[in-house]
Formats: sequence, structure tokens, C-alpha cells
Amino acid sequence: MLDKFEWFYSPAMDRWGLRKLEDGAIQIEPKFHFIQVEPKLGFTLVGIEKSGKYEFERSTFRFDMIYGLVNNEVGALVTEVDFWDIRFDDYYTGYPVARCIFSNGRHGLIDRIGRIVKRDYAYIGEFHDGLARISLQGKLSGSLKEKGSLGKLSDYLANHLCAGYLVDYTQYDQLFSSDASLVCDGCQWGYIDTSASVVIQPQYTYAADFTNNVGIVACNEKWGMIDRKGHTLIPCQYDGIGFLENTNNSIVKVYVQAPKYGLIDTLGQLKVGAVYDEIGSFAEGRLAVKRNGMWGFVNVDGLEVIPCRFREVMNFSEGLAAVKLGRQWGFIDKQGDVQIKFAYKRAGNFNNGLAWVQNEEGVGYVDRLGAMAIPARYEKAFDFQGGVARIVSGGKYGLIDMRGKAIARPRFTDIREFDSSGLAVVRFGDKQVTYGVINRLGQLITSQGYVVVEPFQEGMALVKDSKGFGFIDTTGKLVIPCIYSKAAPFYEGRAAVYKDGACGYIDVKALWLSHSIFRAASILTQTRPWFTKVSSGRAWSA
Repeated sequence: MLDKFEWFYSPAMDRWGLRKLEDGAIQIEPKFHFIQVEPKLGFTLVGIEKSGKYEFERSTFRFDMIYGLVNNEVGALVTEVDFWDIRFDDYYTGYPVARCIFSNGRHGLIDRIGRIVKRDYAYIGEFHDGLARISLQGKLSGSLKEKGSLGKLSDYLANHLCAGYLVDYTQYDQLFSSDASLVCDGCQWGYIDTSASVVIQPQYTYAADFTNNVGIVACNEKWGMIDRKGHTLIPCQYDGIGFLENTNNSIVKVYVQAPKYGLIDTLGQLKVGAVYDEIGSFAEGRLAVKRNGMWGFVNVDGLEVIPCRFREVMNFSEGLAAVKLGRQWGFIDKQGDVQIKFAYKRAGNFNNGLAWVQNEEGVGYVDRLGAMAIPARYEKAFDFQGGVARIVSGGKYGLIDMRGKAIARPRFTDIREFDSSGLAVVRFGDKQVTYGVINRLGQLITSQGYVVVEPFQEGMALVKDSKGFGFIDTTGKLVIPCIYSKAAPFYEGRAAVYKDGACGYIDVKALWLSHSIFRAASILTQTRPWFTKVSSGRAWSA
């Protein structure tokens, strides 16, 4: 029901049409196989079944529906019915335009009144920092090599309103469909803003999505970096470039042929010369670097404050880092001074003032002075988390506190890492394996054993028993019964489920959200891709 019109279904024609509320007069004859009202946008998405094909490399995919837009206010078709996809998410984000894909596979932009403002682009990517990478020339294809990848081809196809299906099912086609990357043959890359203005003219052989207001670009086989105005921050002279972990995308890792690695910030200022064989990640103001087969550390200014003389290193934690000198492990401080002597076979990270170490007797824990705070009596041990550590004794997992006292006796065949809620999935049983959940007090909060327990996501964990899949909450209570034959974890308040031959979404109260079914493919690419198609926009097949 719209303000002045209503959509109606004609069983005789198996089509949807539009009529006036005032007198029932036909506004649009029944001709659409699919409709979806978008009241906030003032549009109705309409679809007509029409087969089209597109070839990625040598594998052909078929698309069975084309779409258009009807203006809800005037009750008129304002676009041609010629789209495989319209990205309504762009509108909902607040952009004045949305990306679209025409039935010939070319990309474009459509504004909020349904006017095509850009068309016949080879590719228009997602907007990041207000810019999207584009190529006017070239053709989208696929490749089993990752060079020049724009992401997984399967993800690209799944995000279409009209999903694409393989025409041929040879072994190669099936491998290609699942593993290929989306690439653009003969493309030349630039950037466009959300007003549909080309702000950086296509001139690069490859361009990455903008991140932290900079774009990584390639000029033939060399890499560099530009700002939002297209000004060069890092010349295209490096053999590789990427953001360094744990730096909030403010430091860029570069290497030149050999390869040798260095660091440059996003203003193009050299931080670390390209002289290192490997580079680790920042932790507590120190970065692990490797040169001539040995490891050391540099500070935030790129100065090598701890020489490269160690065979292996861990990241700094609570001011100390475990390092290996010769065949023994010990601990150093941020100046490189030895704080705990080299006397251990292996060592972990300090957490809550304790770190695990392995000696001839087994695995125990030392304090910051090097004293053995918890005797080396375990076969295996892990870093403390919130005052609790996982240990292995007699082949079984248990929990101890910081005094070495048992919180949960070793009886589990596995205890996974505790999550932010203070919960961990446990496995017990040798021949008949079942799973449960414990807290940091060592209490099993689940009342029954499950065949599957996935990590908690949005306060819910996917579980499976002999009857099917369901969900438990962080108290261990089974809040959604195990009645689904397939299910995916919750994402943005919804979970994809399969039951009685039908697929759809449920919310945390297990209420069906059937109006979201047609978009499930785009969400499931971030969960579990066990949906295979949308049939006529009305039903899912699994």
C-alpha cells in the first residue's frame, strides 16, 4: 500500500500491477514478476524475468531477472527495466547517488530521482572516505590468480539483486566459481566522489579503496600512494606496499626488490629505511624487524633501538618481550636490556604480571623478576586472560588462577580462548565429542552437550544438537530451539536459517523476517554461503 496507489497481484497473469486507491483504476498493468517497496526512498523496486549472460574469463554466468524503479508518489516507472543490481545501501548511507549494474554487466550511478548520472563504466567500487575507485575502460573478468583482485568473484555475484549462476558445470567452472577473484582486464583506474564527479582521472594500472584519506595505486609494476586530490604522497617506485598492522592505517609498509621492507607514514615521510627482510607489528611503541636472519626492534621514529641479534622474538607485553638468543628464551625490556635470563625452551607473553615458560621439568609461570611463581608442572600453558590461564595436564585442559590454584580441573579435551564476555567453548569426550561453554570461574554454563558450538556473536552462539541448529545466550540458556536444519551466526541482529525447505532470516526472538529474504545473499557472504540462488525474487533454494 502506497499513499495514492496499491500494488496488486494478478493470478491469471502471474504478475504485479499498480492501481489507484481512489477509484481502483489501473495505473500500471500487471507486468512485473517481482516488487519490493522502499518507502523511505520513495521507490518500488520492480523486476521482470529475463535471461541474460556474462562471461568471466571462460566461465559463463546467467542472470534471470532485470530490475527498474517506480516512483511511489506519481506511480510511474522512472527508469528503464535494465538493471541486474541497484545498491540501495548507498542511498541509506546518505549518498546522493547509488551504484548500479546494467544488464550488459557495465556499471553506473543513479541519483535519488531515478536519473542515470553515470553509465558504461567497467567498474565502480564501494565508497570509502567519500571516494570510489572507477574504471571507464576495460572489462570485468575473473582469474584464479590474485593479482589485480577486486575481491572474490563469488562475493561480487552474491551481492547482486539478481544472483548469477553457472551455465556450465565442468570441474574447472565449479572451481572457478568458488575460488576466482574478480579482476578488470584493460582497466585504467581513478576515483569518483559521491556527487558523481571524477576527482582523480583514471591513469593508474590498479587502485585500492581509499583508507584514512589515502589511496594505494599502481603504475605498471610499481606501487605508490596519493591523497584525495590526486597529489603524490609516495612515488610509484616500490615493489610492494600495504598498511602496517596496529597503526590505525597511519603507517605504510613498503618493500623494494629482494624484498626489503621499510615504513612510510601516510604523509609520505620515511620512517624506516627499506633495509629489513621482514617487519612485524607495533606493540607498546616497539616494532619487530628482521635483518640478515636476526630480529630486533625499532621505535615509533624508526630508530633501531634494539639491534637485530635475536633468532626469534615475541611482541612487547607489559613492558617486556620474550626473545630467543641461541637456543634459549629470555625476556628483555624496551631498551634491550635482559630482565629475565635466557634459560627456557619456550616463553609466552606477560599478562597480569605472569608469563608462561618451558624448562626441562615442564611449563610453568614466572613473574617479572624471573622467579617461578607457578611451578613448571604442566605439559602446555597459555597466556593469562582476566586472571585465568588455560593449562594442559595429562592430555586434558583445565583452568588455573594466578596462584596456580585449579579453577577447573583438567578434564576437557580442549578449551578455546576466552572471548570478551569472559566465556570459552570447551570440548569434552574422546570417542563421542560434545561441546559446551564455561566462564572464568570454571563453571559449565550450558546444561547439555552440543555437537557444535560456534563463538558468540552479538550475544548469541550458534549450537547444534541431534535435532538441528539453535542459539544460546551468554547465560548458556537455549533461547532459540534447535529446530533449523542449517543456520548462520547472527549479523546485524539477524541470522540466516533453513527449515522445511525454505530459507530466510530470524531475529533474536526467533521471529521470521521474511521481507529480507531477497537480500540474504549479500549478508551471507559475511557469514556462511550456503544459499545458492534466488528464484524469481520470491523464494530461496538451498
